[in-house]
Amino acid sequence: MLRMILLTTVALMSGCSVLLPPSQEALHMYQLQLKAPLGNVASIPPEARQGAVVVEYPQVAAGYDTAAMAYRRTPWEIRYYSLSRWVDEPARMLREALTCALNQLGPFRSAFDAPAGINADYSLRTELVRLEQDFSNTSPSRERLVVRVQLVDLARGALLASQVLELNVTAPSEDAYGGVVAANTALQQLAAEVVSLCRKALLEHARTQS
Repeated sequence: MLRMILLTTVALMSGCSVLLPPSQEALHMYQLQLKAPLGNVASIPPEARQGAVVVEYPQVAAGYDTAAMAYRRTPWEIRYYSLSRWVDEPARMLREALTCALNQLGPFRSAFDAPAGINADYSLRTELVRLEQDFSNTSPSRERLVVRVQLVDLARGALLASQVLELNVTAPSEDAYGGVVAANTALQQLAAEVVSLCRKALLEHARTQS
């Protein structure tokens, strides 16, 4: 009788161990944001700045409108890391970064990403064309950030600047974190290029109006 009880207990314990859920790896969440100083771009003095700009929410190409972190091993296939994600959609973090850079460095007196009740003079319109870690053609991998940028004079309805900016930054390691580091470096470079683009556009626009 005792032997039967022991065998039944062992069987029940074995069954419980089978039903236990497998251990799960932790999900890693990463930020995409600026860090000061921003490249070699000097800040324009407040008295030399002009107008207010609204930084519109970016349009996003298919495949990149998600917080999932994209990578590519073949030319036509996008994959996503299963245990690594952005803390927010990259388009939202991109807009925050560009707004921050323009407020820090000019050439505008102010930049807003939520212009309710504010009369803006200019509109910065962007499209996130690509943000991915590319393993397909290079070793080490490279983070590719491609953004289409347009600056519009709202009062005149004039397009002051339009350009596609492409950044390719070598990843320091062949994993998701390496892509994150490279993506943040690319964002720093992109923000500096957007600031320079806006400065040049305003200068050229002022010359044509004089």
